[in-house]
Amino acid sequence: MASASPFKRRLIPLATLLFAAALDPLASHANPAGANVTGGTATVSGQGTGRVTVNQTTDRAFIQWDNFSVAKGESVRFNQPSATSITANKVVGVAPSEILGAVSANGRIILINPNGIFFGKGSTVDAAGLIATTLDLDKDSFLSGGQLKFTAATDLPGSVVNEGTLTISDAGLGALVAPYVRNSGAIFANLGTVALASGKTLTVDFAGDGLITFALGEGLSASLVGADGKALSAQVEHAGEITAGRVVLSAAAAREVVNQSVNVTGLIRAASGARNADGSISLRGSNSVAIAAGGEVSGTKVSVDADSVAIAGNLSASSIQLTGEHVAVLEGATLSSNGGSILVGGDWQGSHGVRQALTTKLEAGATIDAGQGGTAVLWSDITKADGVTTVAGTVRALGGRIETSGHVLELPGVVQAGLGGSWLIDPTNVTITTTSTTGTLPGDLANAGVTNIKAADIVSAVNSGSTVNIVASGTITQSTALAFAPATGLVGSLTLDTRSGTSASKITLGGITNTGLGTVSVS
Repeated sequence: MASASPFKRRLIPLATLLFAAALDPLASHANPAGANVTGGTATVSGQGTGRVTVNQTTDRAFIQWDNFSVAKGESVRFNQPSATSITANKVVGVAPSEILGAVSANGRIILINPNGIFFGKGSTVDAAGLIATTLDLDKDSFLSGGQLKFTAATDLPGSVVNEGTLTISDAGLGALVAPYVRNSGAIFANLGTVALASGKTLTVDFAGDGLITFALGEGLSASLVGADGKALSAQVEHAGEITAGRVVLSAAAAREVVNQSVNVTGLIRAASGARNADGSISLRGSNSVAIAAGGEVSGTKVSVDADSVAIAGNLSASSIQLTGEHVAVLEGATLSSNGGSILVGGDWQGSHGVRQALTTKLEAGATIDAGQGGTAVLWSDITKADGVTTVAGTVRALGGRIETSGHVLELPGVVQAGLGGSWLIDPTNVTITTTSTTGTLPGDLANAGVTNIKAADIVSAVNSGSTVNIVASGTITQSTALAFAPATGLVGSLTLDTRSGTSASKITLGGITNTGLGTVSVS
């Protein structure tokens, strides 16, 4: 029989772990065996029994194992000098690691198996730190007390899959790192960091001041394929629960890789409270990042960056930033910030060096609410002729600031800045008319990028006490009359401004009346 192709052979370890979830949890598996301490000082007892114990007397130890699996009802215990001590466990055999029982440590543990690692349902890990990876560890750097430097030792697309409960104490690090990573279990790291990462190199630094730095390097060069020969949905998949002080989901890959970078369908929570626990959640990918319907992400700061970003779930944080080439907030999604900032596609007027999107979309049925006095920005690069911002949903920042800008702006949605709030509209060419630009982008782009804005939307905003600023680098044409009548005590205003020329040559008015307080400025 002909041998499998090299490409097919590379899929075997990944397929093994994907099928591991279907294994009989009552099946017999030996506890870790074949221990060989090759660095530091430690003793291993209980091999071949239901309880294996590692007693470590140096701050760092390196142990090679023929296999490292834990059966249901069995356990492995690491006794280490302190919570900052580390035991590196490297599997040199050919079998994946199946953790179906309990692993515990008073310090940090590293599990390395290029064949893959599977934490099954009902399994538990309780330690001051955990790194489970298919990447190899630079032993010399590790034993010298330096950085943890991980690199891919083979081309095998191994995987790390968690369906159990991983608990990280003492503000530690819980990291799952492999070409393919999936969490459908629970990971808890009180005041600590949780990282799910896909790539070929990784550096972790445990600084003396307690700060943990985590840097993902070279990405995958080939797509990930499952046992059925079909591409997996993403390099990093999160369908379970993560609660920590800081969360990082990151995937690096070449552009030709067809898998999504990161896909979130589960729950992520981050709360601030210590140096490593700033409440930040970072989702980053070389290609695409998606938060699906049902996905819940909440923290102090949420940032999502990829070539393509698609949000269908719920995000809540004081600061939310979505950046990429194409950014979409889809129907049913909710982005909320209680008086903070929500930046979609860029920062205010494209400032502060924040990556600018080519297309930014808020679909009908999606909501952005920056809260009282907050800031909401929907931006696409106004300098590019194919830059488009679509606002079909609801944007709200009562008493705050809202910007909806792009070379071409579609605005069939609802914008509410409220009393004392401001709304900045900055496309290239504007026509104030009875309908908004929507669904006719090819024609708009061919027609010098003219954006139609509904007169009724402008009147409604001014009458509610908002300041509306329409700024255009091209022309502003008013083809429908504007009649403002704010209620007693409400002060709204309108400014029409072009960045070039004079009002006579660049602004065409069509009748403006105001029976209330406030001003209308033309420049």
